[in-house]
Amino acid sequence: AYLQRIEISQLPHPYILNESETLKIFWLGPITMHRVGRDGLRFLNIKSMGVEEKDVVVFVFGEIDVRCHIGKQRDQKKRAVEEIISNLVENYTKTINCNRNLFDDLICVVCSVVPPIDGSERANPDFPFYGSLSDRISLTKMLNQKLKKAAHENNFLFLDISSFYQDTLGALNPIFADTTVHIDYRFNGYIKTKLLELLVAQSFFVG
Repeated sequence: AYLQRIEISQLPHPYILNESETLKIFWLGPITMHRVGRDGLRFLNIKSMGVEEKDVVVFVFGEIDVRCHIGKQRDQKKRAVEEIISNLVENYTKTINCNRNLFDDLICVVCSVVPPIDGSERANPDFPFYGSLSDRISLTKMLNQKLKKAAHENNFLFLDISSFYQDTLGALNPIFADTTVHIDYRFNGYIKTKLLELLVAQSFFVG
């Protein structure tokens, strides 16, 4: 889970990013969307992390929730998937709004959850895969739909990267994957391009 802070005034034109000048990555470790929503500003206070007025902040959470928890909550707690995901997104959205309210001018971007992978060869005992790949594909799509809707309702931007990185089944295309569950950094140029295009389309950037 991580955030990206972008200083719009430094964005070059056309769509080229020099990370050392324009991006600051806040890697928070293996943190769930659930925790961000549950603990709110007590856990995630971006102002205390150096985010400033007029920055763009990209919120990237949810992969662990799908990999480990949503299906388990459904099966072991007998909860409806719709209720689980709706509550997850609602609480997550509240925390993002609490952070935005700390500023007069902040652009919040919610990133879609990366497509899931087949966990048979990449098991992590601390964060074990739960459920079949097809089930996690379905859960990821449902979560992304809810995130997109919540972003629209709360005046966040929604950065949809899933369609580019998934295969025909909806799983993470192994061509783009690193040795675990992430998109290999060598293939993250698409994310940067789509983010800048999103900002340009919303008139947040003047070249």
